[in-house]
Amino acid sequence: MQLALDALGGDHGPHITVQGAYHFLQDNPGDTVLLVGGREEIKEELSKIPAEFHSRLPIVHAPENISMSESPTDAVKRKKNSSMVVGLKLHKDGAVDGFVSAGSTGAQMAGSLLILGRLSGVKRPAIGVFLPSEQGMVYLLDAGANVDSKPLHILQFAIMGSIFVSQIFNNKSCTVGLLSNGEEATKGNENTIATHKLLKEHLPGFFGNI
Repeated sequence: MQLALDALGGDHGPHITVQGAYHFLQDNPGDTVLLVGGREEIKEELSKIPAEFHSRLPIVHAPENISMSESPTDAVKRKKNSSMVVGLKLHKDGAVDGFVSAGSTGAQMAGSLLILGRLSGVKRPAIGVFLPSEQGMVYLLDAGANVDSKPLHILQFAIMGSIFVSQIFNNKSCTVGLLSNGEEATKGNENTIATHKLLKEHLPGFFGNI
């Protein structure tokens, strides 16, 4: 597998991101991580890593960085040489299998929409977060990308989340629940009640409200 990493992303990039890529490669001997960011900054961090790993940590020069305080869409459109935009374009062009960033979530979302696009028929993207529970890991959707999701959007989130979790954990029988203020189908606001009805009609793995 070949991944692109936003080496400038996060609170302490590229120091933490380059070290993280190194630790990842230690556990995944067949993989490569392209470090996207300022060449000189990355070179300085690579000098702290054993030389035998350098061939698996090639640098892709992208001198600009999108900060957390910038308008996501404007920054993506304006900063063509940012680590975020260059990394997403590598993914779009098929040069890498995936792109990873700990930078601005808004810019990552806006850039993904503008550069990667959406799957046909999908109305909105969503952010997913893994949470621990007594029964194992739970995948929470949506975790912040949308504030006014309609029932159809939530149904699509549930379908995409089911497919994703099934593939990641090789579990074809994963279930879906709907967050509400009570377990009964009649609980929640009008949007939640309508969503419950839609999930029950179209999603075999739906077990009800949480």
